[in-house]
This record gives sequence, structure tokens and C-alpha cells, in this order.
Amino acid sequence: QWLQKIGKKSVFIDGLRVTDPETMEVTEMVLSGKINNELITLINESGGQAVGLSGKDAQLITAKKIQYKDDMGLVGSIVSVNDRILRVLSEHDYIPVVASIARSEAGENLNINADNVAAELAITVHATKLIYLTDVDGIIIDNQLCSLLDYAQAKALLSSTAIGGGMRPKLRDSLNALDNGVDRVHIINGSIENALLLELFMDKGIGTCLTV
Repeated sequence: QWLQKIGKKSVFIDGLRVTDPETMEVTEMVLSGKINNELITLINESGGQAVGLSGKDAQLITAKKIQYKDDMGLVGSIVSVNDRILRVLSEHDYIPVVASIARSEAGENLNINADNVAAELAITVHATKLIYLTDVDGIIIDNQLCSLLDYAQAKALLSSTAIGGGMRPKLRDSLNALDNGVDRVHIINGSIENALLLELFMDKGIGTCLTV
């Protein structure tokens, strides 16, 4: 929306936003500034203790530019995660809210897909569960919601043409999380009231659950 306000058209390749220097500047401003602060305020007003970070803080995330046949610009993939700051905050009951901006070893600011950041952070802190809040109900095939998918089924979907757009990187990162110690990944519609409670505590959830 902010890119539209300055007259820039968003271009996506394989679900990832092509990021030129101007887009990178707006992305960091919105994610690390506006949205991060809004989330912190909401958590704090609800009784939590939230602290805002980006991948650049305390060298939390180191990334490298993605190399595609098409030039993605300043889009990165994660090389390493230094979770020390996360553990320090968590030990003192603070909730880290991490914007998906990182620094490369060459000193470039890079736009990282938020699904990728969430998966890598979940792996690093040995989370048992990763939950993606999105604006769709989950993985939908032939107009039907897939409520439960095991690893083999999910991998087969990724290899098919049934999954496209922003769901493709989300599914790819879900499989990566399952590959590296996360027990379950949930993809749910965060715009539904009480979405987390409905997904986790009902006999049949409202989204897609992926398991090993």
C-alpha cells in the first residue's frame, strides 16, 4: 500500500517481491518502523511486554542476495541466525517482534520473505510449533481447504502446479521447518476472530496443519 502511495508497482516472482533500492527503503520504513511499532503497542496494551527488532539488530540475521534467472534486486535468503538477543529477551519475559529486514555480509540491507524469517527463527529456538497468520484460510486445492497434510503430501503439493503465489514460499518454508525439528506448522486466517484458539483447541481447526 505504501509503495502504491509513491507510485511504484509491486512485481512478484515465485511469490517474492522484487526489491529495488527505493522499494527497499520503503520496505524497511514500513516493516521496521510503522508495522513493528503497531504490533508492539497492541501486545503491550494486552498485557505483554514486547520489544521490536529487525534482523539487523544485534546481528540477529545474516543474509545473502537471492540469485534467480530474473534479477530480484535486494531480496535475500537467510545464511545464519544469531539467537542470543532472542534468548536474552525471552529469559526476562519479553516478546520479540522481528521485522523481516536483514544485513548481508557485504553490508547491504536486504528484504527477506517473512515466512522464511519465521521458519528460520522457529528452527533456531527449537520451537515445537510454527503458526503462520495470513489472510487466506490455509492451503486450498480445488476449492477445498486441506485441514491436515503430512510431510509427503505437502512436498507433493509443492512439486505440483496446484500451489502458486504467496502460498508457495510459505509451503516451502513450512517443509524446511518440519525438516529441522519443528513438530507442526499451522497456516491459518488471522483475520478470523480468535483464530489461534479455534485452530489449536477445537477438534477440527480452521486452517491447514502440516505434520511430520
